[in-house]
Amino acid sequence: MSPTRVFAGVMHEDQESRLLESCTRLEVRERERIITRGEPGNDMFIVHSGSFKVIDESAGEDFVLTILKPGDVFGEMSFIDGMPRSATVVSMESGALLRLGPEEFERLRGSDESAATALLFALARLVVRRLRKTDEALLFMANEEEGRPDEEKELQSLIREMSRAVHEELSKEGLTEEES
Repeated sequence: MSPTRVFAGVMHEDQESRLLESCTRLEVRERERIITRGEPGNDMFIVHSGSFKVIDESAGEDFVLTILKPGDVFGEMSFIDGMPRSATVVSMESGALLRLGPEEFERLRGSDESAATALLFALARLVVRRLRKTDEALLFMANEEEGRPDEEKELQSLIREMSRAVHEELSKEGLTEEES
């Protein structure tokens, strides 16, 4: 069902296959908003085809956090803890997602508890890997700021420049919404 292994090395291929069969396939259009930061939700998604941008709109403009490709997972935090979404995800082109909600997870758990357990461990590893990267970035920033009062301004300027560069590249590829 999926073009690439999503949880290779964490789930057995047959467990992953049962997981993917439990998901609901969603066809999406270009520039379709899939989830919105701050809104409730408890579904997770696996990118089957297409590309999706994860953005933070809190600074008044879209800041692209990452680009998701086939095999990538998003929405896992709200799937696990039921808290509001932590970012917005928008499709960059037409594509397909595999959605797993609480009902589908409970059916998977009832039919193949080992696959459901393996999924939870896979998601835990994914979240921990992202948390470690965040910790490393925060530690780097804290060490760099010591004795350098202008570091925060420099970092904010660099982030703005990187965001502009990403937007320019996406615009060149015709993958961003036109300015109105």
